[in-house]
Amino acid sequence: MSNAFRHIRHWIFLAFACWIVVAVATAQAEDLKTVYELALARDARYQAAQAQYLASRETTPQARSFLLPQLNAFVSGEHSGQSITNDDRFPDRDVDTNRYGYGVTLNQVLFNRDLFLGLDQAEKVVLRAEALLEDARQDLIIRVARAYFDVLAAEDTLKAVSAAKEAFKRQMDQAQKRFEVGLIAITDFKEAQAAYDSATASEIAARNDLEVARTALEAIVGKKLGEPAKLTDRFELQRPDPDDIDEWIRRAEDQNVQIIAARYATDTALIEVKRQRAGHWPTVGLNASAVQDNSSGGIFGGRDVGTLSVGVRLDLPLYTGGFVSSKVREAGHNFQAAQEELVQVQRDVTKQTSDAYLTVLSNISRLHALKRAVESNQASYEATQAGFEVGTRTSVDVSQAIRSLFAAERDYKVARYEYIVATLVLKRAAGMLSQQDIEQINAWLE
Repeated sequence: MSNAFRHIRHWIFLAFACWIVVAVATAQAEDLKTVYELALARDARYQAAQAQYLASRETTPQARSFLLPQLNAFVSGEHSGQSITNDDRFPDRDVDTNRYGYGVTLNQVLFNRDLFLGLDQAEKVVLRAEALLEDARQDLIIRVARAYFDVLAAEDTLKAVSAAKEAFKRQMDQAQKRFEVGLIAITDFKEAQAAYDSATASEIAARNDLEVARTALEAIVGKKLGEPAKLTDRFELQRPDPDDIDEWIRRAEDQNVQIIAARYATDTALIEVKRQRAGHWPTVGLNASAVQDNSSGGIFGGRDVGTLSVGVRLDLPLYTGGFVSSKVREAGHNFQAAQEELVQVQRDVTKQTSDAYLTVLSNISRLHALKRAVESNQASYEATQAGFEVGTRTSVDVSQAIRSLFAAERDYKVARYEYIVATLVLKRAAGMLSQQDIEQINAWLE
């Protein structure tokens, strides 16, 4: 009996330990770095960008293959029958012939300007694809960070609304007691009740907004997530470094991946103009073949013929009906369009960088002001509550003070998230956004 009891106790202990492990793992918060790493592996938009990059990389070996030897082997077989009708001097007869052959052919480009330029063009295509993949990665960082902090903002909004609702509930209960003893009018009680009912409706809307924000974040990573890690007091406000808008714009002009991709697109279009002009150039190729041709039967009997040939061929286009000239003009127009697109991208990036820089500075000033607003609204609420208790303030005054206090607290917390995202947007515009920025922000979380 004692052994059985020990076994039961042992299994109970193991089950309890497993429950503890599962509970701890379930309660563990999902921090920004973890969510970003999940998104790298699961976000459909980024995975598509990776596939497009890998596909673009194949243009280089394809372009190079045209410059390498082209070796082909062949085997052929043929059977033919002849019915020969002669005059009276020779008898009629049927003749069957069997013929087969095999051999190899070798073709090697010696000079073809179009193909040589095609290899250079393929390398530009790959470089542009690399820039576009980097742009997709930086875009993923922004999307993950924005969706992550949207969840935190929705949680803070819900907490603020719920706290305001509880405050309105206390105010309503207090107003009801004071009304029952005749210290205040019924209008004060009804005002407190209306404020509570309004807060209840706001809480329902805030819960829905939180679910929407969670769904948006989970759509990026493609799975359910635990509770996001919260922003701690380790959060620091930092001005842009360097603190010079012109320097940020210069960095963006040099490092922004969208500008880099547009430059490679322009280079590709310029090479295409040269390739089309190469249609007027001669081409030179080496041709070699070894062929064995065997036959049996036939009128003259069978034979075996082996042929080995080597030659060089020069082709010079004289007139193509205007096709090459038209293709040159078409490529020229496409090059001009690529140049204009590059100019537009540069202008857009300059504006994005300037706007992001000013947004960061504005958020810093706004956060300082909101922090002071929280403190002043807290003092105002306490003073208004004390005035209500002694009869110098009404329920309307207290309700307004409650709204102002919790709105200020919510705005301050949400502004912190807006500041963090704005710094990431600024770094992306300047082509400086990396996983290190995620890790730095992650250090501010729980």
